[in-house]
Amino acid sequence: MKILVSDGNYTHTLGVVRALGKECHTVYVMSHRPGSLAALSKYCADEIIVPKYELPEFNQTFLDILKQYQIDMVMPVGAKANSIMSELQDEIRLCSDIVIAEASKIDVAMSKEKTYALAEKIGVPYPKTFYPLNREEISVLGATLKFPLVIKGKQEAGVNVIDYVEHHRDLLGKYHALCEKHNLEGSLLPMLQEYIKGYGCGFFALYDHGKCCVTFQHRRIREMPPSGGRSVAAETGFNPLVAEYGKQILDALQWHGLAMVEFKVDESGRPFLMEINAKLWGSIELAISAGVNFPQMMVDLHLGKQPAIDVCRKSKLRYTWPFNGDIMYGMLRPKAMCGVIKDTLCLRVKNNCQLSDIRPTIKMAGHFAKTFVKYCVHGQYES
Repeated sequence: MKILVSDGNYTHTLGVVRALGKECHTVYVMSHRPGSLAALSKYCADEIIVPKYELPEFNQTFLDILKQYQIDMVMPVGAKANSIMSELQDEIRLCSDIVIAEASKIDVAMSKEKTYALAEKIGVPYPKTFYPLNREEISVLGATLKFPLVIKGKQEAGVNVIDYVEHHRDLLGKYHALCEKHNLEGSLLPMLQEYIKGYGCGFFALYDHGKCCVTFQHRRIREMPPSGGRSVAAETGFNPLVAEYGKQILDALQWHGLAMVEFKVDESGRPFLMEINAKLWGSIELAISAGVNFPQMMVDLHLGKQPAIDVCRKSKLRYTWPFNGDIMYGMLRPKAMCGVIKDTLCLRVKNNCQLSDIRPTIKMAGHFAKTFVKYCVHGQYES
């Protein structure tokens, strides 16, 4: 089968390409610039360059490529790709196929405000959240809020719009700085949210028109930046409340395709909904390594097969991304460096550095080297 995978420069796109290539599919990688990470994989048949998603010519160029390459199935990876392709799904199905939720449902998942409104309606707990109408309102709100707080973007923007505030005196300055950095005004103003102390936990699921087919869970061990971000070390696990709440959310949306519902589990063991990832999430390689090949299951769904695998409850598997943040985590948190080194060298711990697919590994190592040099020179981490 010919499959087109988007967002070639995302780290986890490489994992998706490898997983599909090992199943003997012909995998094409779509990128905005040549030489993307996933295109270097030996499992990539060709790299197809397209305009950026926000450009008006993207849609027609993309649809023309599906016909030119006779693509059987499209697999969008990132948030923008999923958002655009959900709107284009009728046109896509004229010459190819895609397993994806309706655009209106992806819109709910991409908006934290709409996600929390849904959670409120069905009784899924989420952190106390405030939506300032303007920057001036921050001064008034600040006097009534309990710290620490998190300043977050309301939309899944593909960038990490986030900062943490320990004291009231820092709120206004940090809020203004984040708004200026990401050009956020009006309806795009960031929200304020109570900080939940605990660990991150993800509920992965594949749905077939509202029917839950496959579920999986992971627990974050380390993330970058260390204050809160993407997983750079994670392990399998099972939390019954996370499973219950995650399924409630996706059942309510009558979901179709893949999604990851992210939670923060507090010190008492209570999960709080953080967001819905209506896309192929960053830690999908953990599930693939544990034998739950979500990309192939998407293909099975396209072919009319009904995948059904129970959640991973017993076997523990840890997965790390050494050059994509885990080693840097150890540098920023020296007390954790022994754990990072142990996981990197341990044969039982899986990672995305594969000698059998060496070219992407070399590129990741080179990127890490540049990041390391910048850190040594400037004393600041830049992802």
